[in-house]
Parts: sequence; C-alpha cells; structure tokens
Amino acid sequence: MKANASALHLFNPAHDLSLANYSPTYMPPASACRLSVDLSLLPAWYAHPEDAVLASSFHNLHFLEEKQALFLELPHLLMELEVATTPNLVPVPWGWNPAVHKYLLSLRVPSEMLPNKAQLAAIRTQSHRLFAVNLLPALQLNDNFCGESFYLTNTSDIRHFVENHETCLLKAPLSGSGKGLNWCRNVYTSVINRWSEHAVNRQGGVVAEPIYNKVADFAMLFHAAGEGNVSFAGYSLFRTRANGVYESNMLLPDELIERRLTNYVPLEA
Repeated sequence: MKANASALHLFNPAHDLSLANYSPTYMPPASACRLSVDLSLLPAWYAHPEDAVLASSFHNLHFLEEKQALFLELPHLLMELEVATTPNLVPVPWGWNPAVHKYLLSLRVPSEMLPNKAQLAAIRTQSHRLFAVNLLPALQLNDNFCGESFYLTNTSDIRHFVENHETCLLKAPLSGSGKGLNWCRNVYTSVINRWSEHAVNRQGGVVAEPIYNKVADFAMLFHAAGEGNVSFAGYSLFRTRANGVYESNMLLPDELIERRLTNYVPLEA
C-alpha cells in the first residue's frame, strides 16, 4: 500500500455464497443482506485509525460516534457517495468475488485498485476446499499430524464413503464460517443424497472427511501483508458442540493456549 493511501474496509458476509455463485450480478439472501447492514461496522475493530469503513447508510453512525468517544483510534465512516471523491483508497473487503468487484466499480473505485479476472479466478481456486485437500498430505510432517480429506465428484462415491464410516463430515467445496456442512452417521439418507446432488451439480463435488476423537478446537491465525509476506498472529482456542456448531472462545494469552495444547502434542511438533 502506498504511503499516502488508506484502506477502505467493507464487510461482505455473503462472500462465500457469492464466490460459489461467481456471478457479478449475484444477489444474496435477505438474511445475508441484513447481516451485512447490521454488522457493517465490524471492520472498525481491526482497521487502522487512518482507514475508513464503507457503509451504505448512516444506520450505525450514532453507535460508531459513541465508540469513538471511548476508543480514540477507531477509523471513520465513509458513505457510498463519498468514495468517488476520496483519493488514494485501497478497497479491503471481507472477501473478493465478482459481485463485490462490480459493486466497488459502481462506486467509481478505479479498476486498477481491484483484482482482475485472472486474480479473481485464482482467489476462487485457492478458496475451493479441493485446494486444501491437495495441500493436506504435504502438511503431514511427522507422526504428530493426522487427517484425511477426499474430494468426491459423484453420489455413488459419496454414498460409499458415508456407509463405510461410523461418523463423517461432508463439506460443500465453496463454503465457509461453519456453513455448507453435512454431518453423517453411517447412513446415506435421501436428505443427504439431495444435498450431495446439489453440491455436485453447483460446485463440482463434495469434500468428505472422517470424524476423529477430538480433544480440543483451536486455530492458528496468520497475517498476510502482501507480496508473499505472512507472519504468525496468534492462536484462537474455542469450544464447539457435538455437531460442530461454535459455542464460545477462551480469551487467553498465546502462552497459556500453548500450555494447554502441549497436553496433547509437543510444542516443537
């Protein structure tokens, strides 16, 4: 990012749906549109003070002003009509897809500040769960690592996988944030079949994974600064229900999270 440029943050929670549809004219469900409006100020909590948060209306302006009185380094709000007259903006949406690309063009964001068609296609390819399926074997560095993941492209193979595992998880290949999941218990029902057919027809296949005896839920978070620069940002330790639905996070320093995790795997693994 140029020295005199500032980021323009945009929260688009329907990103995974838009990426799966891959049409610049895609219209998310009403529930996703409401979520986008209600949580439009979410980027204010991770943006830099000199940045801006894009909003389609003054819906949350009063709330932001209240918080700015308490947290002096929060960014400012930028309305849609102000984008065209504000120089040196670098758009930073929650996720890139053709629909958000078209939306930002409509606000007169210069095309050179947006990803081109080839870059959008690369984002879709690397967001597809098949990318993770192919990457997983390379991450099996030693005996402390485990896990299998399969990309299945027809319902016969999906049925065989489900019926040969006591419990397993099917995933739509272009989905995120806990969506697009189907938990199975050794029986390939008509409901699972319809879901699988839909995923195969719309997205090309289904990712199938066995369920393991899980002892902890955690994530390792990384920051990508661009130009190939990636750094470790910290851990997230959280709880989920038996069906994988998120429950809560444990707010702990990284050192304490590491101490808990080393009950199961060595730190140097």
